[in-house]
Amino acid sequence: MESDVIVIGGGMAGALAALKASEEGRDVLLIRKGHGATAMSSGVIDVAGPNDFLPHDEWETLPTIEDRLKDMLRTNPLHPYSILAGAGGVDRLNSMLRDACNFAIEKVQPLCFRGSHERSMALPTVVGTAKFCAYAPASLASGDLAEMRRANLLLVGLEGLPYFRPRICKRSLSEYSSQHQPEAISKIDFVEIEMPGRGGAIRATPFGVAGLFDEPGVCEEFTKSLARRIDPGVTHVGLPPILGLNDHSKAFQIIDRELEPKVFELISPGYSVPGHRLQAALDKALGDGGVRVVTTGVAKVECDGRLIKNLVLEGVKSGRTATAGSYVVATGKFSSGGLVADDYPREPLFGLPLFSDGKRVDERLLRYLLDRDASKRQPFLSCGIHVDASLRPLDPFGEPAYDNLYAAGSIIGEYDYVADKCGLGAAALTGCAAGEEAAAQVVSR
Repeated sequence: MESDVIVIGGGMAGALAALKASEEGRDVLLIRKGHGATAMSSGVIDVAGPNDFLPHDEWETLPTIEDRLKDMLRTNPLHPYSILAGAGGVDRLNSMLRDACNFAIEKVQPLCFRGSHERSMALPTVVGTAKFCAYAPASLASGDLAEMRRANLLLVGLEGLPYFRPRICKRSLSEYSSQHQPEAISKIDFVEIEMPGRGGAIRATPFGVAGLFDEPGVCEEFTKSLARRIDPGVTHVGLPPILGLNDHSKAFQIIDRELEPKVFELISPGYSVPGHRLQAALDKALGDGGVRVVTTGVAKVECDGRLIKNLVLEGVKSGRTATAGSYVVATGKFSSGGLVADDYPREPLFGLPLFSDGKRVDERLLRYLLDRDASKRQPFLSCGIHVDASLRPLDPFGEPAYDNLYAAGSIIGEYDYVADKCGLGAAALTGCAAGEEAAAQVVSR
């Protein structure tokens, strides 16, 4: 197989890199083993969430995204944000991030992302805490606590769905809301209603229930049942993220149209239905954008000096190869297999050196990258490769390891995308930038 650009990895970073390169007129092949960390995410785009929004702080004091970006640039010169900002500083970074997020949102348009590049939203979770993000699908963004004022909230659980405990969520969310002024929620009640359609214990998982909402008539039946349980005065209705799996927009439009209170889904940690929806929307965008997708792994990389020539694919007879002029590695960290955690952390495809806190760590035992104090930042989580301003991976001496390889997403080190609250924002930014670089610098095969 031959193409102009090959992208390895199919999450947010890899998908956007492929789509960017395709829009630049390049023939693009995307290789992935399966769905990566994006499908396991919350499904929202966090750009630079607050790290010091404390109890009893007022909503109006919530740090702006620009303030947080300035903090990152000042304190971490190795963060991919700092590397891409360069001498342009926060103004250049803001512009690049806004363009990258808008590009991502355009490609997943059916999810109707809402948000702002000015200030993060505070979205309630299924356990009654808040997750800060810049952009979220409409069904999640409608629950922004920073915009609520003395809301009368009804939490809705489903009988036989133990994944969501509305009583626990009520207690935690009431406490959280009371800590910030002006008061977002003045009253919280909860109800539990029957599973919709043909639901039952055998399908009582978030994905199983969400799949039910894709079936004809189920959402209408559920909406009528729920309407009978809503008392006068209720202003908001919070549901677990179950409103459709593959036809979410239709389900949300029905329930949002038929119920008078504002309806929203709660954020779910871990492998979530909104994460699946986001990945499915990216997959559709790849197909619509003319990107060829091959689901397999890479067994071997063949090089000629500092040029990557071929990728030998796994599970294909006769050692079939994929060849391109430029390559983008967007394989993620440990959870998606981009990095491997043996006794020593390592990058398995290209043998790239790994760093954390400016020090090489792929020659250190893994246990030394874990701090016994779980409240502290873990070097293990910021472990990754170093890149230059063009997102080319660097060798141990700080020089580009290959002339035609670029990197995107969390395989890039020196930041903790969870603690820094910039996961999919950094993925979008580096994905778009790597795709543009790879498209512009295609090396003759």
